[in-house]
Amino acid sequence: MDKAILRGVPVNQGVVTGKVTVLSNYSHINNMNEGDILVIPNSHPDYALGVMKAGGLICEEGGRLSHICIVALE
Repeated sequence: MDKAILRGVPVNQGVVTGKVTVLSNYSHINNMNEGDILVIPNSHPDYALGVMKAGGLICEEGGRLSHICIVALE
């Protein structure tokens, strides 16, 4: 099994491990399981269900004050 290291700017301190689910389209949100680390391209209201199910979140666009980060922290 190949392992990849993803790097970025953290919004919240901590470490999480789990299965990574990469979604390029919010219509595939049913392909993820509770606790998965969700990788999405940007903030969109239709990703909200996935964000609530995710154990961790990686968003390709945005920063610490972006909408998706605020939603994820809530």
